[in-house]
Amino acid sequence: CNLLGMAGDAADNDEDGTRLARTLYICDLRPGLSEAELRPLLENYGEVVSLEHIDCACEEAVAVEYHSLEAAEEARRMLHFGVIRGKTARCLPLSALEGMRGKMDSARRLVVEQLDPDVEARGFHGMCGLFGQVLDCKVELGSGDDERAQGLGFVHYARDEDAEKALSFLGRMHVGASSLSVRRFRPTDMPRFSGCHYAWSLLPGAAVEDDREAGADRGEEAPRSARRRSPQERLEACSQHFRSLEYHHVEVVDGMQAKLARLVALLETYEPNQDRQAVVISAAGSVDDVLGRLHETFEAADIGVITASVSPEERREVAANWETGNIFVLVLADDISSRPDLGLGRAPAILLNLDLPSSVPLLLYRLLERSEASTRIHCLFAWSVDSRLVVPLMTAMEDAGHEMPADLVEMWSAGDQQLTDD
Repeated sequence: CNLLGMAGDAADNDEDGTRLARTLYICDLRPGLSEAELRPLLENYGEVVSLEHIDCACEEAVAVEYHSLEAAEEARRMLHFGVIRGKTARCLPLSALEGMRGKMDSARRLVVEQLDPDVEARGFHGMCGLFGQVLDCKVELGSGDDERAQGLGFVHYARDEDAEKALSFLGRMHVGASSLSVRRFRPTDMPRFSGCHYAWSLLPGAAVEDDREAGADRGEEAPRSARRRSPQERLEACSQHFRSLEYHHVEVVDGMQAKLARLVALLETYEPNQDRQAVVISAAGSVDDVLGRLHETFEAADIGVITASVSPEERREVAANWETGNIFVLVLADDISSRPDLGLGRAPAILLNLDLPSSVPLLLYRLLERSEASTRIHCLFAWSVDSRLVVPLMTAMEDAGHEMPADLVEMWSAGDQQLTDD
C-alpha cells in the first residue's frame, strides 16, 4: 500500500517501537483539507518528519510522523477531540491501532446508547477511562456541518477485564438527563459510526509489496489504486468509476439470515468458476457465518478468505490462488476490503456487498478498488442498519445514471412520511 514509505519496515528501522508512538493517525477531518492547510497546524507541536493523506479509505484521515516522542505526545494531547476547521477530530498513536488490530468485534469494544446530547467527546473519554485504558472512543456526531451529538458512542478498551468492568457499571450510570444503555459491539454497528476504518496497513507487519514500486521495477504504469491522489482527486476517481459501471443493483434485504439466503441464491445463479470469479464483502464479525453457508454449496478448496487477522504470508497465498483461478469465491472482511495492497491482480466478475460501509464515499471507494466497469455488482441494503445512507446513495445513483430500485424508493418515501407524521 502506498500510505507511508515507513510502514513496511518500521520495525526494522526502530526496533524499540518508538516510531509507532511518534506517528499519529488523525481522522474525522473535514473533507478536502490540503497538506498546506494541515502542516502549519501540526508543526506547532514539533518537527514533522512526514505527513501523508490516507488512501486506504475515503474517510478523511492523515498520518503524521514527528521527529520526537515529546512532540507527538503534545500534538495528541492538543488535537485529540480538538476542532479542526469546524469538525471534531480524533488523534490516535499507531500503537493504539496496533492494539485494536483484529479485535474490532471483540469483547473489548462496547456501544453506549442513550447518551445525553450535552455529553462531549472529552467528557465521554474521561467517563469511559474510569474503568481502564481506552484505546479509542467516540461520540457520534451529525454528518457534514451538523456537529450535534446523536446520542450514541463507542469505546474500545485495551483489556478484556476493563471492558467487562465498564459493561457492568456504565449501564447503571445516570449522566445528565439520560440513563445509559451499554452493550457489546456487534458487526451491524459498524455502519453507525464514521472514522472507524483504521488504516491497518500503516502498521509493521501489515503491509505487503507496494504495487506502485513493483510496477515501476517492471517498467509498468502504476495501477489505478496505487497512484497518489489528493482527497479531491480520489473522490473524482471514485465518482468517475461509479458512472462507468455497467451493472450496479441495490436491493433491500434486512436481517442476516435473509442476506445469507440471497447470497446463496445469487451465487447459484451466477455459478462462479475459474473464469467467472466472485468476491463477497461481509462485516468482519459475520465472516464465519458467511463461510459456513458457502461451505454448504461449494467445495472448501474453491473458497478463499482474507480478514485483518490473516498473516501477510497467508494473504499472499490467497491472492496467488485467486490470480490463477483456483479460488472461485473470495470472502473479504469489510474492514480490509478496500485496501489497495491486498494483491488481487484481477477484478471479479461478480461483486456481492453483503454489508455496506458507513458512508457512500466509502462504498464508492470500495467499488473503485474491487471492481471494473464490467463487474456485476450487487449491494444488499438493510434498512435497519443502512437507513442513513438512503438519500446520499440515491443521489449518487441518480447522478451516475443508475437505475433507482423501486423498493428502496418506496422505503425512503415511507420513512420520510413517518417523520412528517411524527
